[in-house]
Amino acid sequence: MAVIMKIRNRFGAVIIGLIALAIVSFLLMDALNSNSSLLQGGASDAVGTVNGESIDIKSFEARYQEGLENYKSQTQQPNVDEQTALALRDQTWSQVLNELLMGKEYAELGIEVTTDELYDMVQGTNPHPQVVQAFSNPNTKQFDPNQVVMFLQNMDNDSTGQTRERWLNFEKFLKEDRLRNKYNSLVKKGLYVPTWLAKAEYEVKNATADFDFVYLPYSEVKDEEVKVSDDDIENFINKNKGRFTQEESRSLEYVTFDIKPNATDTAKALSWLQGQLGNFSTAESDSIFVKLYSDKPYDEKFYGKDELVSSVKDTFFSIAQGTIVGPYFEEGYFVAAKLVERKNLADSLEARHILLVPTKQEEIEAFRTLADSLKTAIEGGSDFVALAAQFSKDDKTAQTGGSWGVVKPGEKFENIDKDLFFKYKQGDVFVTPSNEGFHVIQITKAVPVKEAVKVAFLARQINASQETQRNLFADASKFASANNTLEKFRNSSKKEEIKKAPKILRNDYTIFGLGTSREAVRWGYEASKGDVSNVFSTDDKYIVVAVANVFEKGLATVENVREEVKPEVIKEKKAALLADKVKATGATSLSQLATKLSKEVLTAGGVNFSNNFLQGAGQEPRVANRAFALTANALSEAIQGENGVYVISLKATTPAAATSDYTGSKQQIKMPLEQRVESQLFEALKKVSDVKDERYKFY
Repeated sequence: MAVIMKIRNRFGAVIIGLIALAIVSFLLMDALNSNSSLLQGGASDAVGTVNGESIDIKSFEARYQEGLENYKSQTQQPNVDEQTALALRDQTWSQVLNELLMGKEYAELGIEVTTDELYDMVQGTNPHPQVVQAFSNPNTKQFDPNQVVMFLQNMDNDSTGQTRERWLNFEKFLKEDRLRNKYNSLVKKGLYVPTWLAKAEYEVKNATADFDFVYLPYSEVKDEEVKVSDDDIENFINKNKGRFTQEESRSLEYVTFDIKPNATDTAKALSWLQGQLGNFSTAESDSIFVKLYSDKPYDEKFYGKDELVSSVKDTFFSIAQGTIVGPYFEEGYFVAAKLVERKNLADSLEARHILLVPTKQEEIEAFRTLADSLKTAIEGGSDFVALAAQFSKDDKTAQTGGSWGVVKPGEKFENIDKDLFFKYKQGDVFVTPSNEGFHVIQITKAVPVKEAVKVAFLARQINASQETQRNLFADASKFASANNTLEKFRNSSKKEEIKKAPKILRNDYTIFGLGTSREAVRWGYEASKGDVSNVFSTDDKYIVVAVANVFEKGLATVENVREEVKPEVIKEKKAALLADKVKATGATSLSQLATKLSKEVLTAGGVNFSNNFLQGAGQEPRVANRAFALTANALSEAIQGENGVYVISLKATTPAAATSDYTGSKQQIKMPLEQRVESQLFEALKKVSDVKDERYKFY
């Protein structure tokens, strides 16, 4: 067992490292010989470099703007906020790196997605999951390949060309995703777990040890008895270089001046709302009035008492239609609420439909006319069941009279749901369009069981006026001027409100607790340690920032990690003092040691690397490790643990049950590595490549 432990402790990390190195070596074959148009320009106009080759800012910006416009088109938003814009820029950067570092690999290894394969992913028997999601029936959640065909046939009817452009971008994503999956599969197939390693892993995890021990907790040595010098901290850093090798970063501290309305702003908002009550009361159209004047949108839905969100909701079920409640304060708004209508609604109903599905743009009007004709015929006495069998394209209901059975709110397309539950009643026949086509619907059973109301809310948000904001900005500026050093900043009148933002990277655009704060991050990298900024503004606050620490790339300095490392050095020194205390007893047995130290001999049973909890002490993997290296009844040296120093005497070890099948152990070792391929492959390639992200020079 001791030999197994040495293999695990000394060579386990090496084995994993060799596997990782093999993966990275596989990745790096000529990865950087790309002829991308992004690799242009010199240092002055480079947004970054990959292994010495520049990424031209003009090409990068064009690529970003293309992505931005695609996002606007897909979300139907004419503008995007700053945080979204910055996130899209990060996404563009990742896409560029992926193409430069991975694109050549695909070509070198002959990995491609053929035209036939792309067709199969879109229209064939093996559709891509994203295609399935995009073209699934929203009601049945089932993939409908006919929707794909219909979309492709009609996308060029968009005279702007945006529909085709979006589709081509979607196809590009599908191809890149398939390329990545193929490449990842190749790497996974290259992973191999030798039997000897699986055997060692199995034996280590399933063997157990029983031992007695004496425990000396670190708390027996007071902190003030231990002196820690900068040399001690530096030695600790050098012994743990992997842990303390760092990226360039800044630690910032900041105080905020929240932009909040004052009493004057509150009074103005209330006065405005009170001045509108007369017009609101006599408005011919509540929906138009609210849309024109309210800071909250008009909601056409009916709500039951348990569904309506309002602090005065009970009132609407006892007042007359047209009555106004308020003004009252609610969640930052002054609100006047008008009861538009109250009626009884069904909480479920039964309905049937005939679905008409145009397949071409030019068929839409004809199908709309057909739907109206069917509605008129049914109202005139025609057989709904027969018409459903003849015309409906809903394969699940066409031969059963078009019946949907019992329908509950929220189960159908939004337009259909609104018509079923809020607009029409039992027996009504109506036509409703959806993303599938046109539905001719009849409500066959709808028993009103709950009272519901429609309410128009005229709301005025209480915002800070420009004058209030100017005064607050002046206060923040005075604070920054009066506390222009880190010492003054930390001892200022707002010292209890200081927040910390550690390890901010150069290209970060958010600060914890503030959200988007790119301007403050850029300032932090231009300033020196101890500097205090002027006032920065965000959407809802002014901020003053101080540079608390500067971390340069490479091995951390004593100054930068002193507070982090000092407790661990103290622990090491305490362990040494306690070990000396053990040695000084001269004890040759555990019972003798316990007597001389006035301690109790404790017992641990069934300990291994998965179960290393010691009663009265806590989790101690290092102690468990050492137990397997002892011979029975031998007394160990003092062992430095997580919670104190231990001396142990092994009673017995129980080896793992004999087996010749290590399939399970191999899978346990291999599975995490395969998961790392999915999550860390690209990051591993970036890490071993010379990638310089210099977007901070431009953004």
